[in-house]
Order: sequence, then structure tokens, then C-alpha cells
Amino acid sequence: PKSDERKEAEEDRGLDYEQLKRLFAHPLFLNPHAPKKYGMACYWVPLLCRYTGARSGEMLQLRKSDVLANSEGIHYMNVRRGEDQYVKTDSSLRHLPLHEHLVELGFLDFVAQADDWLFSEVPSDKYGSKAPYFTKWWRDRLDEVSIHVNQPTHVFRHTIKTELRALHIGDRINDSITGHTSGSVGDSYGGVPLKTKQEALHQIPKLGLKRIF
Repeated sequence: PKSDERKEAEEDRGLDYEQLKRLFAHPLFLNPHAPKKYGMACYWVPLLCRYTGARSGEMLQLRKSDVLANSEGIHYMNVRRGEDQYVKTDSSLRHLPLHEHLVELGFLDFVAQADDWLFSEVPSDKYGSKAPYFTKWWRDRLDEVSIHVNQPTHVFRHTIKTELRALHIGDRINDSITGHTSGSVGDSYGGVPLKTKQEALHQIPKLGLKRIF
């Protein structure tokens, strides 16, 4: 066998409850005066990724106009292509409902105070992506709480996928949240209502955080 072949199945990919608890006990999420190299992106982007399974790059490129509410009053983020906004694939284009805890922590108030880009303090690389700078900074924060992973921000995608499966949320709904596709012809038929996605995400337990801003 090849030396890089797996010897056993990998289970429980993503962060477990104790790791999440340790991670979000970092001063960033408890002390409003904690250092933030990239402004409020340092606080909000990890929380947005944790509660949606979104890619950090998708959250870092949000504009004020991308946070909306539908006719049922469900607040959501519009992950889209636009001026200086990119997505990995067409399946990444989606509407992501806000977990109720994000609202409780004051995300909508933060959005209301923004001018245009929500996270303008994060610099872009030569390709226009903010993710590389943010990911490097976030890896250091994970190291501070002794969490070592290959993909510092992507780990939230693995976490959400695993949690939703454990809750018996079907992969069609799961994929509609994370922006994946099974490759099936059926993926191009119909859709998943925003309320259905919201109900699924609201089953994700709240972190033990109180509003600090």
C-alpha cells in the first residue's frame, strides 16, 4: 500500500463540543476590548462561519446590502457574485439564514452601522481575496487555545456538516446550507426554502456567549 493511504476511517471531522467551548472562551469573544487586528471581522467572521458552515472568504466579502430579510421576516445573508465578490462554484450561490444567536449577539446592529463592506479592515491579496490574511491570523488564535487543524477556518464547514447529519438533517438541506452539490441531476430541480434551512440551523446549540457590543 502507498505510504500516504489511510489505515482507518476518519470520524467526527470538525470540532467537538469541548473544542468549540474552549475556542469561543478566547478573550476575543468575551472582552470587548480584546485586540482585533482586523477590526470586527475578528469577532464576527468566526461566529458567522461557526453558525453557517460558510467559507471565511464568503463572509469576508459581505456588503451591508447582502444582509436582508424575506417576507416572513427571516434574516439571511446573500452569498453572491458581484463587484469584488467571488464564489467557488454556482452551488455556492445561496441564501444563508442567520442563527438566532447571531441576532442576539448584535449582528444586525453591527450591519446597520456599516457603510458598505462589513469587513473592510481585512486586506485583500493580489487576487482580491481577503481569506489568506484572515486565515493566517485565525490560525494563531487557534494555536493559543491548543487547537491544531490543517484548515483553520474551513474546519467550521466540517463541523456543521457533521452536526447536521447527527441531527438527521437530510443532505439536500445540509448541502443547501454549505453550498455543496451531490452532482445528482436532482440538485437542479426545486430548492430548499429559507425557513427549512433556518429550522435546521436553529438546532445547532448556542455557544455560551453573551452580547458584548
